[in-house]
Formats: sequence, C-alpha cells, structure tokens
Amino acid sequence: MAHIFLFTLNCAKASQLRSIADAVGRSLPEESPDLFVFGFQELVELLPSLTPGVVDEELSQLKALIATTIEEKYGIEVFKSVNSSVGAIGSFVLSVGPIESVLEASTTCGLMYSSLKGGCGLRIKYNHQYYTFVTAHLSANEGQLARRIQDSTKVLRGLQFGDGWSVLRPQSHVFFMGDLNFRSRSGDALLSNDELIPSMSRGECFPGFDECAIAFKPTYKFNIGTDTYNKKRIPSWCDRILFLKYPRIVKSEYQSAPVLTSDHHAVYLDLTVDQLPAEAVSTRGQITSQAGEVVDMSLSTTVQLDAILRLVGDFVVWKSLWLTRTTLGRVLLCTLVLGLCYMVL
Repeated sequence: MAHIFLFTLNCAKASQLRSIADAVGRSLPEESPDLFVFGFQELVELLPSLTPGVVDEELSQLKALIATTIEEKYGIEVFKSVNSSVGAIGSFVLSVGPIESVLEASTTCGLMYSSLKGGCGLRIKYNHQYYTFVTAHLSANEGQLARRIQDSTKVLRGLQFGDGWSVLRPQSHVFFMGDLNFRSRSGDALLSNDELIPSMSRGECFPGFDECAIAFKPTYKFNIGTDTYNKKRIPSWCDRILFLKYPRIVKSEYQSAPVLTSDHHAVYLDLTVDQLPAEAVSTRGQITSQAGEVVDMSLSTTVQLDAILRLVGDFVVWKSLWLTRTTLGRVLLCTLVLGLCYMVL
C-alpha cells in the first residue's frame, strides 16, 4: 500500500514562503501519507532564476518550513530528499521513512532551449519500490496547444536520470505535475472546453497517463490577493497532477487550494494505491497510448546536444535580461548604442 500526497503551485515569481507553507498545511490529509511531493514553478523572477544557487536556496528554505508544518501536524520526523530544479522550477520529496536512493534530472523547452520553461525530476527508491516525480512548466498562452504537446514529450523523453531510462521506467510509479498551461478553448469555464483531456484521449500527449476527476474550479488566472478571475484571461485548469494509470485506486482526493500571493491556485492530490501502474512500460521504453497506439517514450537520443544548447540559450537569455532589467545593464546598453551612433555619424 502506498499513500502519496502531491502539491504543485505556480508562485507567480513572488514566492511568499510562509503563505505557501500555510496552504500546504490546510491541504494535508488527516492521516499521514508515506511520501510528500512538492513542485513549484516561477519560484523567483526570471533573472535570478538563471543565477546558480538562487532557486536551490529558495527551495531549501521552503522545504524546511513545509517539513516543520508536516512534523507538527502528524507528530513525526520526516526525511528530506535533495532538491531538483531547472530555471525557476523546483521540487523535493519528504518521507516518513528513509529514502533508499535518489536520482535527479532536468531538461528545458524554453525560448532558444533556455530554462525559461522545462521540467525537473526526482526518481527515488522507497520501501523497495521506484517512484518518478516530474514537475514541469510548459508553454503559455492561448492558441499554443501544439507547442504544449511538444513540450510534454520533450520533458518525458528528455529527463536523463543516469539509469538508462527516461521518465517512463518499467515497474515504477510515475507522476507528472505542474503548470502544464493547457487552456480552455472558449470563454466558458467548462471542463468540456479543456484542452488536455481530449488531447490525452486522442493519444496526442501523456501516453498511458491518467488523472483523477476534476471537481474544482479553474486554477488560473486570478487577480493577486483576491479570489476573482482576471478578465484578460480565459479561466483555465492550467495546474494539473497526472499519473501513470493504475488498475485500481484505493482512495483519492484531487483538489485546489487558494494562495492569495499568486495568480494561480495550488493543486494537490492525496492518493492511496495498492498496486503498480497498469500501463506497463516495455524494456524498450514503449507504452500504449489512450488511443491504442504503441508509442516510443525511451530516452531521447539528443539529450547531450540539448544540454549544450541549453547552456547557450541560458547565457543569451540571461545576458539579454541583465542588459534590459538592471540599472548597470541599461547604462551599458545605452552607452553601446550611443557609441555606435557616434561611429556611424
């Protein structure tokens, strides 16, 4: 029997750590789970997110606060995993027993292969079973469905854990959560207008994955500090928690939680299962999609090239942000422009 609690939140670049920990405390179930999994997007502003160590420090502070919240509620001492992060995306796992092993991975799908968008993952061995947890932030804005589908496959196949497998590993629990950014296709906040559900059923993305029934209102976009929607955006279920389909779910609660410091609501899943996923991953990394097609989800052959492109993209994006968003950068940029104008004239 495995009892797992998962929580994801887009922090809107202004993570108020105490308010996030309080939202977690309000969402925790009465009975202590075995594993607590947390994923966050937009933890910090864009420029700091590309500076080494900034996001990891934010995650470590948040992990300490949430661990204290859990320990006080259940009267236990939790074990902490390492952090996994890419850009402003980060995750960590807490457990009531020791984690036997941890592997970490990250990949990107942002502008110019940068870390502005992407995913990070943790693969742990706990109580003699493997669990893979992915936190992602996919392409935004209405009308970008094809790009989001492409991003999801990029993350699923691009996370290299060092064990020869992508996200989908045989005999493993697999969870994929975050601000997946799938939107409503019209102005009506109805699940029938959601992009993700029909895309999965047609086998276009997340082959073999499932989701508990959604019984909460759209999680984006709220006016920060309120529980009212921003009229400039179509209310959408951007924030989701998916999992490799189980033959049976013993117990589940899939809900949202307001966090007034963000323009998103958090989403959490309290799940109890007693079997491994039903959708078997073959030894070649293949799985059958919801449309009945066999899909290759093995580790991408371009992961090494992607890593190089990511370094280049992050440098270009970081330099561009530094030149346009810092005082010193703007002074330097203006000086260069004036110098070029002087040379031309």
